Amino acid sequence: MQFLLAASGALDTAPKDKSFQPQRALGYGILCFAVLQTLVSTLARMPGRLIGMTGLVAGLNFLKGAIRAVAALSSCIRLPAIPTLRVRDHLRRGA
Repeated sequence: MQFLLAASGALDTAPKDKSFQPQRALGYGILCFAVLQTLVSTLARMPGRLIGMTGLVAGLNFLKGAIRAVAALSSCIRLPAIPTLRVRDHLRRGA
């Protein structure tokens, strides 16, 4: 479902903030549910593998939000180009 909503946001003609809103809302919902499930399974003393898997889902969703925040920040701040891109461009020119 996440991929479907992300693809529809990428192909939508609306501004980026509005076109990706359903995908973002689903991601936040998954994050909240995973954190809640991790807490409940920890309090219920479920097996460590179950707690770890739900914690992993929560951690990955949190990481996705952090990557989005860094991307938004980097669009405001001019960062130096990645050296591998410079090498690729140099090879394309044939020099």
